[in-house]
Amino acid sequence: MKSLELDPSETDKLYSAGRTGGYYRKTDAERLHSMFKRHRQEMKLARETDNQFIYDMFYYELSNHEYVITYNVMDALDALGLTIEEVNNNPKYKSNLEKACMDQRDWYNKHG
Repeated sequence: MKSLELDPSETDKLYSAGRTGGYYRKTDAERLHSMFKRHRQEMKLARETDNQFIYDMFYYELSNHEYVITYNVMDALDALGLTIEEVNNNPKYKSNLEKACMDQRDWYNKHG
């Protein structure tokens, strides 16, 4: 409450951020939702236009979900909100996922 510059009794001026465990002032709700909307738009644009971004998102999530141990891409795709069908039907996604998988395996073979 102190960091939000509110008195402990002013809980009626807060929204819960849900399962994240955070809270924010009701007066900040519009700005917060606008920021989330902008982030979704930026992510959508990057996924549609930026080949390096597409590669990086796959490489990062493959690393994050231990692809070189499991050789399974599904956890990485789940984290990105993608299905295998969406990847296979999108040439940019498919080629970048394949490259990221290959680069992960190559790195592991050299350093693992």
